[in-house]
Amino acid sequence: MTETTTDRDRRNRRFVAEFAEGWAQPDFEGFIAHFRDLFDAEVRLSQPLAPDGVGHEALLEQFRRLFMLIPDISGTVRRWATREDEVFIELELTGTLGRKPISWTACDLVVLRDGIAIERRSFFDPTPLILTTLRRPSAWPRLLRSVVSRRAR
Repeated sequence: MTETTTDRDRRNRRFVAEFAEGWAQPDFEGFIAHFRDLFDAEVRLSQPLAPDGVGHEALLEQFRRLFMLIPDISGTVRRWATREDEVFIELELTGTLGRKPISWTACDLVVLRDGIAIERRSFFDPTPLILTTLRRPSAWPRLLRSVVSRRAR
């Protein structure tokens, strides 16, 4: 049976809703459990400030470091668009870094196959995040733990 544009649109819309729900999870464990089901076991991942990776273990590692730095991070989908099996999601990320609020905007390009992510490329300017971290000494221990955690693996 041939997939119609309407079927693909429905599937893409469902993925965006699930993506938004994942970013609303209250903790790292819920976040990872939610996204593991949305991402293929061999998903290709790319984002600033993290090494590119493949698979669920890379997904776990990329986001473990982020949650170590900003434990209360959450994301809100602001806009999205699709083209074929590609979903573009504008996401506002917010949390607390060094006892003060922080926020930035990212745009994720997610490539889907049968409604499951096979590739996620996140785009954002990391400079404000880096500078904010450096200007907040109370965030340095978390930053150090996130860096050491990665190297220990």
